[in-house]
Amino acid sequence: MKYVREAGLPTTLSEENADEGRLEELAAKCTMDGPVGGLEKLGKEDVVRILNLAR
Repeated sequence: MKYVREAGLPTTLSEENADEGRLEELAAKCTMDGPVGGLEKLGKEDVVRILNLAR
């Protein structure tokens, strides 16, 4: 992580200034092959909610 910071790259969603459209894009890529998750299957909308909480 130190290397990433030293390179000036964002390490959080807020540093990335990820707007709602970007979160939708990330969630779509995450769930491209279907739901994700171990104990509970997460769909795209679930992932979007999680990404919004992580902002």
